[in-house]
Amino acid sequence: WIDLINGEINILVDNREKLKKQLDKIRGDDTTETFDKKVALMVEIKSIDMTICRFHDLLGKRGLVDE
Repeated sequence: WIDLINGEINILVDNREKLKKQLDKIRGDDTTETFDKKVALMVEIKSIDMTICRFHDLLGKRGLVDE
């Protein structure tokens, strides 16, 4: 199950990086149309970060993760 969790962490890290790239594309746009999109992307990124931390807890590696 350790390999399974590590695989899930890797998938989540890849997804987080994709979301960060999407956020970077609209970061300079301060219109009201993009505000909802920015917030949604930031919420998804935070959710992924929290999930990664939980997986590291399962592996006993919480101290190795920067929040």
